[in-house]
Amino acid sequence: MLSSITGNGWALIGAALAVILAGCGSAYGVGVAGQAAAGVVTEDPSKFAKVLVIQLLPGTQGIYGLLVAFVALSRYGLLGAASSELSVATGLMVMAACLEEIFMRKFQKFFRTVLFIPSLISMSVIGLLWKCIFNPNTGPLNQLLVQVFHVQNPPSWLGDAGLAIFCCIFISQWQNVGYCMLLDLIGIQKIPQEIHDAALIDGASSVKKFWYVTLPMSKESMLVTALITTIGSYKIFTEIQILTGGGPGRATEVLATAMYRAAFNNDEMGVASAYAVVIFVITLVLSLIQMKLSRTGEEAEQ
Repeated sequence: MLSSITGNGWALIGAALAVILAGCGSAYGVGVAGQAAAGVVTEDPSKFAKVLVIQLLPGTQGIYGLLVAFVALSRYGLLGAASSELSVATGLMVMAACLEEIFMRKFQKFFRTVLFIPSLISMSVIGLLWKCIFNPNTGPLNQLLVQVFHVQNPPSWLGDAGLAIFCCIFISQWQNVGYCMLLDLIGIQKIPQEIHDAALIDGASSVKKFWYVTLPMSKESMLVTALITTIGSYKIFTEIQILTGGGPGRATEVLATAMYRAAFNNDEMGVASAYAVVIFVITLVLSLIQMKLSRTGEEAEQ
C-alpha cells in the first residue's frame, strides 16, 4: 500500500500533518492559557487587556505549521496548476522537512528515550536483529529499496567486502550512541545557567553559545566519552562474530576476532595470547587516561 504513494503524495501528507499538528498544539495552548487567564481575571478584572494578549499568543503558533506547509509546497511547485512530479525519495524528504520543527521540539524526551533503548539490549540480540535486517534476499532494508525506491540490484550489505565493515561500525555505534549521548548531556547540564544568560546578554547567538560556552565547558565529559568509545572499539567481538565472523575474507576482522580465530580455529595459542596482551595493554593505557581525566574534572569542581 505504501509503495503506491507517489512522491507528491508523501509531500502533501507531510504538509497536511504540519498544519494539523501545529493546529492541535495551538488549540491545546489556547485552552491552557484560557484557564490561567480566567483565574487571573477573577482575582483582578483590571488585567483583562493584558491577559487577552497572553490568550492570543498560543493561537498564533498554528500559523507556523501553515507557513511550513506553504513554503515546502511552493518550493517544489506543488501549488500551481502545472505541478511537477516528485520522486518518492524527494517526497519523503519534503515530508521530513515539514515535520522536523514540530516533532523535534515537542518530542525531545521521546527521541532521547528511543536513542537510549539500544544500550539496554544485549549485543547478541542486536547482532541477530541487524543480520536479519541486512539479509540480501528477505531483509526489510533491501525490500524497502526494491519496492519503494525501485532499486534494481540492492547490495549485499554483509557480503560485500567494501560495505560490511561500515555496516558493523554503524551497528556498534547505533547501540552505544544513547549511552554516549547521556554522558555528554550530563556534562552539558552541569554548565551553570548564569553563564548562558551572560552570553545571551552579550548578544551571543545560539551557534556562538555552543562554540564558546557549551563546547569548552563540556570538553572533559566529551573527551571521556571519546575514550570510552575507543576502549570499546578494541573490545568489540560479539557483533562482528554474529554478523560476519570477520569476513568476507578478513574485511571485518578486528583484534578480538583475530584472537578467536587463532585460538579456536587455527589452534595457535601463542598468537592468540599475543593478541590478548595487545588488547590488554591498549585498554589499560586508555583506562588510566580516562581515570586521570575524571580526577582532574573532580578537582576542578572542588
